[in-house]
Amino acid sequence: MRQSILKSRLNFTLVVAGASFGSLLVACSGHIEDDGTDQLVPAGTAPDLSTTAWGRWRGWKGSRGGSSGTGTGGSSGTTSNGGSSGNGGSGSGTSAGNGGSGSGGVAGTGGSTSTGGSTSVGGSSSGSSGSAGTPQTVPADTLPCFADNGKDAGGAISLALAPSRVEGVAPLLVFFDTDGTTAESTDRPFEELAYCWSFDDDNAGNFATTGRPKNQAKGPMASHVFEAPGTYSVTVSARDKDGLVTSRAVEISVKDPESAFQGQSTVCFSPSGNFEGCPTGAKQVKQSSFSALGQEVGTGKRLLMHRGETFASGSINVNVPGPGMIGAYGKGNPPTVQASGTAISVSEEDEPNASDWRFADFNVVGTSDDSRILQMDGTAPNILTLRVGGDQIGQAVTAADTVIEYYNQNGHPNQDNPDNFGFVDCNFQHLRGGGGHNFWYVGAHRFSILGTVASDSTGGEHVLRVPYADHAVISDNDLGNAPSPRHVVKLHAAQSRNGKDTNHIVFSDNIIRSTGGHEWSVSIQPQNDSSDERIKHVIVERNLFLPGTASEPLLVSAQDVVVRGNVINRADGTLCMEVAPRGVEPPPARVTIENNTCYSTSNAKLLLVTDTTDLTVFNNLVAGPKVTSSSVPSGTGTAKNLALTSAGLAASSPGDDWRDYVPTAGSPVIDAGDDSAFCPWDFSGRGRPVDGDGSKGAQGDVGALEYAP
Repeated sequence: MRQSILKSRLNFTLVVAGASFGSLLVACSGHIEDDGTDQLVPAGTAPDLSTTAWGRWRGWKGSRGGSSGTGTGGSSGTTSNGGSSGNGGSGSGTSAGNGGSGSGGVAGTGGSTSTGGSTSVGGSSSGSSGSAGTPQTVPADTLPCFADNGKDAGGAISLALAPSRVEGVAPLLVFFDTDGTTAESTDRPFEELAYCWSFDDDNAGNFATTGRPKNQAKGPMASHVFEAPGTYSVTVSARDKDGLVTSRAVEISVKDPESAFQGQSTVCFSPSGNFEGCPTGAKQVKQSSFSALGQEVGTGKRLLMHRGETFASGSINVNVPGPGMIGAYGKGNPPTVQASGTAISVSEEDEPNASDWRFADFNVVGTSDDSRILQMDGTAPNILTLRVGGDQIGQAVTAADTVIEYYNQNGHPNQDNPDNFGFVDCNFQHLRGGGGHNFWYVGAHRFSILGTVASDSTGGEHVLRVPYADHAVISDNDLGNAPSPRHVVKLHAAQSRNGKDTNHIVFSDNIIRSTGGHEWSVSIQPQNDSSDERIKHVIVERNLFLPGTASEPLLVSAQDVVVRGNVINRADGTLCMEVAPRGVEPPPARVTIENNTCYSTSNAKLLLVTDTTDLTVFNNLVAGPKVTSSSVPSGTGTAKNLALTSAGLAASSPGDDWRDYVPTAGSPVIDAGDDSAFCPWDFSGRGRPVDGDGSKGAQGDVGALEYAP
């Protein structure tokens, strides 16, 4: 079945004229972890890692024979604005042995990347000087993402692993991608290989939004914040549809902020003069205005506000290279910053110098429609916003791609969008300001939003608007409540294009609350029908779409797309998702819709398709009291899509809890899928397929969740 589908690219009409279905896109098949231990836990609950496959893997690694070798890494290379990257230093020493000591040099640490420059690399294994542009990675043991280690891929998969940086001060944001990966089994490794990650950060905890572990990720890209000093071996495993697997690892060196910001490199601020908890030796400043922090901004400076106190409205500019940080000291609630305008502006038009800054552990309360937490005014790589709150603000952050384009066309050709730009564990509420105001309006390279709550943009426009993204991971967030006629998520591309297509997006494990909203809660398409804005390489998986007034949870007009493993509650809505061009852009192509679950009390349809080529639809479930056979597509390019009035789910009327959608014993979805399209994990993170009917053979279920007896 799989061979014939994969070898044929057939075009035909389904649902509406103009849609064509073609070859099945097997993103992740083969035998999968089925012990049920590494699955989603309730928010705020930490899993017992000692009993999970991941815990057993950590124990196995710790018990391996052989003593570690020692060695000295090469020194860092450096880059300058607009310049080429420096060469890394030489490295020497021995690596850890497996049953004995090994040999070969250990790579030196990479240099930091600045505008126009690329990352330099430390010494090679022979101890010679490092070459620029490629961090040192090494083969690694297969992660316990699969039921077994599979078969060694040999040369069948060439796995690339590229971190945005390899060293820095905690908290350290690093973006990882697998660009350059090739596989004999597919010409679309981003969409058709299965990837899983371990950040070697066992104490990272879980996301409060979804309960998922921060130490793990799935997908061809990932992002992580290292909050404790140390050396971390970050591993990615990739597996193809035939069970061939390979893994690579890279070391990330995280420095202790107490060492990096010693003595008066740290400055503590308190309106009342309370310096309890201020680090020893730090400078102490009694000031009530936030703008006082601006006088101390500098390279290697950490500026800390006293917890539990409020700082009057003021603005500061950060336009110096880091490492640097604005954060909090003491005990209690985060400090509060009142903002009538922009609290922090980063970089500038004429001489952009900002890089490597962290903004963490404070809240911003807006006092006017012009209030904003962060405004990016020019090139600024490696910027992290961590545990920052915003309430009654006019914007959370602005990083407009159109501003950068204006700079480029008016005497500043080296300006660029932020790179390695992240928001982690933030909380934004109650947007204000009306038209043109969004919590995020961001164009960026290597952009990440993780574990963040953003709710109620009814006083403005969209919750999240991304006019341009070159690699983005948007995962484990809780987003919702946009006003009509706006979206919860609006992702499009640059109007003038100039080669700036939005590309390589992982949108996963989010909760989308589609209260309010336009026709579509999540819009991945051009901003209007007259803009030739192009989007490509998009993965939408394991998201929970909750009901609201929007008529469609998801609309996609992009190329090379996978939509899989999502749970969609439509209440009494009649459509689960749509794939169609919006206007003048090239029509959608190479789109896979697989293993999604959609519930509605009406006769809902899984999919509306217009003018789409090479579309495959496998193993989807539409459930509800009024669904009919017409609720799911049929014909060539489709397989095992089920419409069931009695699906045997955990709840007869599923609601906001994903557990409501788990199949129960005897459900007709159990082992009913076509195994050509199975993913290695279901919505909860449980390995699939599982032998659910006792036939002694593991076969996957239809829908987003797998039954495990």
